[in-house]
Amino acid sequence: MVALLSVTHKLRVNLELLSMKANKKGFHACS
Repeated sequence: MVALLSVTHKLRVNLELLSMKANKKGFHACS
């Protein structure tokens, strides 16, 4: 159970980082 939770947490963090990078790229494209 603990390993599964850590894996899901890592995936969630990676998704957040990817979304942040995508947002930054979007901002640069808009400006």
